Amino acid sequence: DITATLSDRLIDLGVRSKKYVLYIGTLEPRKNIVGLVRAYKCLSEKIRAEYSLVLAGGKGWNDEDTQATIQEAEDAGLQVIRTGYVSQFEKIALYRHAACFVLPSHYEGFGMPIFEAMQQNIPVAVTDIPVFHEVAGDAAIYFKQTDPTDITKILTKLLADDALRQTLIQKGQERLTGFS
Repeated sequence: DITATLSDRLIDLGVRSKKYVLYIGTLEPRKNIVGLVRAYKCLSEKIRAEYSLVLAGGKGWNDEDTQATIQEAEDAGLQVIRTGYVSQFEKIALYRHAACFVLPSHYEGFGMPIFEAMQQNIPVAVTDIPVFHEVAGDAAIYFKQTDPTDITKILTKLLADDALRQTLIQKGQERLTGFS
């Protein structure tokens, strides 16, 4: 059973919570993980109790501040899970079980993880930068990259609003038809 295998793989990665916010990518400064972790810390206790933050990806360059910020959150008892590098199979497992996917980058060349999340019917929240508008169009919800409180506001809205999540999933499926 592929679903059981995917679930077992998540446990092997340290993902034990049933609900989580997902980031996939290298842990490096341009990815704005510091802003994402700070935003997660600002979510209400109720939301943080229900959703963990999963950071999947390998160690990047100049990541000392990023690692320190993650460690502070972990030391404070927050459910921040670092999986390290993940295989394609593990990526699929992570996407399929995520409540939403977040890509808070300061800049990107393209943003392939947006399409990967859409392929797995996961709602997407991304930085309000031109390349992400080109990729996601109206199939994502956008936040200001330099403002963790805006990321917090958008995540709160996305996690609380089932209709919004379903709309973004539907628009994501429509968006995918325009790309090969």
